[in-house]
Amino acid sequence: MSSQRHVRVLVVDNDPQTRGQVVKILEWAGYEVKVAEGQGVQLKESAKELAFTFKPHVVTMDLRLSDEHADDRSGLELWKDESFSSARCILYSAYLVQNRKITWEALQQTGVEDVIGKEDSPKSFLDAVERAARKACGASPAEDTHSGKVALIELFEKKGAFASPIIVERIVDDIDAIVRKIRFDGRQSADGGMAEVRKALQRTFAKYQLHENEVLFEQAYSYIREHY
Repeated sequence: MSSQRHVRVLVVDNDPQTRGQVVKILEWAGYEVKVAEGQGVQLKESAKELAFTFKPHVVTMDLRLSDEHADDRSGLELWKDESFSSARCILYSAYLVQNRKITWEALQQTGVEDVIGKEDSPKSFLDAVERAARKACGASPAEDTHSGKVALIELFEKKGAFASPIIVERIVDDIDAIVRKIRFDGRQSADGGMAEVRKALQRTFAKYQLHENEVLFEQAYSYIREHY
């Protein structure tokens, strides 16, 4: 049920240990992940091939892919390749604190959404990936919830909870907005996230004076679990 379930992330890093750590973080968050393998030219070719076959929404790109010299920016140079034209980039590097100019230059490049230091927290990294994924996926999150809204409208109309279709639309929009906020904040995949959805749904039912209709509430909650 995580919003990340259809988001593809490609990891490009010249350090095998870092690759493994990043993959664990991303897979834990629910992303579909592929990793470019090798070193030097082999790593770059692997990244371009995966960009073509895997079609990632987001690429986490190491700044230094060769470490041949202190000013190595081969990750940014690789990002300019047309293979990555449909993706969004998170520049991920241990050398950003030493040279903030790189951050500015990176953000001027098309498709580079954020610059994250390897010393930053996993949460900061995941937040950046999520923001990039939203932009890369365009309107797909809204399309993803369409079936949920339709199911809820059918439920309320079937139960005759409201005389006016306009009111039905309003309550469904309220519920949809709540679920999408929790869902796209990455919280719905955990038990605590669904508990939060349940509490928010209770407040919405109270707002429309439906709080005494326990049967309808449980049905609406079940529909959310199934269709979102």
